[in-house]
Amino acid sequence: MQIQAQLPVMVANQGNFLESNTADALWEELCDNFLPEYPFTLSEAIDASALLQHYGPSAQRNYMRLIIRAVMADFEHRPDDYANIPPIRELPQRRGREKLYVL
Repeated sequence: MQIQAQLPVMVANQGNFLESNTADALWEELCDNFLPEYPFTLSEAIDASALLQHYGPSAQRNYMRLIIRAVMADFEHRPDDYANIPPIRELPQRRGREKLYVL
């Protein structure tokens, strides 16, 4: 993932910085916690993340969104590095009010 150039970054004035090693670790954790083609919500991803537990709820959501957006943007810029298969997709369906994602 080519997110390192953007980090460390303060997300939405949370007062905490997300370092590049944390970004990579969050992506790895997300991939480890959810099976491919199994839909999940942002809340479910946050609940499954041990790395985000010491942040407040707003920071957790902002950090997880940052990781998902960064991976989607990385695919847009370098699809050949992903064999032209998106590593994560946003689904048109929702679970309650939350967007669904799938690896």
